[in-house]
Order: sequence, then C-alpha cells, then structure tokens
Amino acid sequence: MGGFATLAAFVFMSLLLTNVINYTFSLFAPLIEVSNNPKELSKEEFNILNSEIELLDFSIVSLPDHTVSEIYVQLKKVKGDYTLYDKFPKTDIIISYLSRGAQGLSPSKTITRWVPFKFAQQSSSDPVIWKLISTENDILNPISLSKNSGSWDEGETITLKILFNDGNIKPYYRANSNAFFSFVFSLPNGVLFTHNSLKPRVI
Repeated sequence: MGGFATLAAFVFMSLLLTNVINYTFSLFAPLIEVSNNPKELSKEEFNILNSEIELLDFSIVSLPDHTVSEIYVQLKKVKGDYTLYDKFPKTDIIISYLSRGAQGLSPSKTITRWVPFKFAQQSSSDPVIWKLISTENDILNPISLSKNSGSWDEGETITLKILFNDGNIKPYYRANSNAFFSFVFSLPNGVLFTHNSLKPRVI
C-alpha cells in the first residue's frame, strides 16, 4: 500500500510540474516571439543607422591676437539619404572652444555656442553664423547657392564657413586659435556627426 501511495504521489507531482512548465512557457512565449522578430525600423531610423559623415578638414583663420575670425569645415557624406539645401536652416551646428579673454589678459573660459545658418546671400548681425560656401563632386541634383536649391547627396563634399562677427562678440568670448575645438553637426533627419578635441589647421 505504501509503495502504491508513493507511486501515485510521484505521478501527481510529475503532472503538476508539467502543467507549471507549460503555463510558464505560455506566459513567456510572446516575449520570445517578439525577441526573435524585432520591430521594423522606420524610414528615419533606417536612414540614421545607414548614414555616415566624414570630416575631411577643420581649419581656422587666426588673427594677430590669436583669436579666430573664421572656421572652415569640410564634410563628406560617405553614405546616407539626401539633404535638401533649403532644409539647411534646420541643421544644427554647435561648437565648443576655449576663449582668448579680453586682450589675452582676462581668464579664459570654455564657450559653447549654437550657430545659426544663413544662406549665401543673407547678411546677419549675429555674433556667429555659418554658411555653405562650396561643394565638390556635386553631380546629382547640384546645389545652387544663388537659388537655394539642390541637395547634398551620397559621395558629395560640402565646405562650411563659420564666421565670427568681431563687432558683435564680446572680446572675452572670442575663440583662442591655440586651443582645441569640439564640433557637432546635426542634420534635420537626425543624422549626427560629432568630434571632440579637434586641433584646427591654421590657414
């Protein structure tokens, strides 16, 4: 009798354990299915993941007092979706640099600036602005600086000019030409290029 009771208890426990395993699996099966079938990427996400921008040159014009009057940045779109030129006002540039200080006498400090875009024919009194000044290998839908048309496409190179308006920028905010720079370039579709500790080429 004791042996039969033990066998019955074993069978009961086996059935109970099997039911628990099946129930647990039913709870986690949807999660397993989701992990094996990740959600489809949106067009924007796909473009961001499949885009690449390369920095070809970062150069400055240095004044006699070792402050910067202009920065030139050359960028190549190695791969990625096109960017219409008339959408460039929605492109963000942020630069960080060490200031020179007034006449080089006051303490320097780290300055971070968001730089607004201006079309080639636009004038501005802003302390710092940036413009697109030239393109290379611009074959597909060429950019026209006079008509504000065209697009920046894969394989093409653009040159940007960041202009410091000395008349409207406080002396102690002027960039030190001997210092390193950080540069952020963000396109309207979310594609981002960043570079820290850039030592510019002086021209």
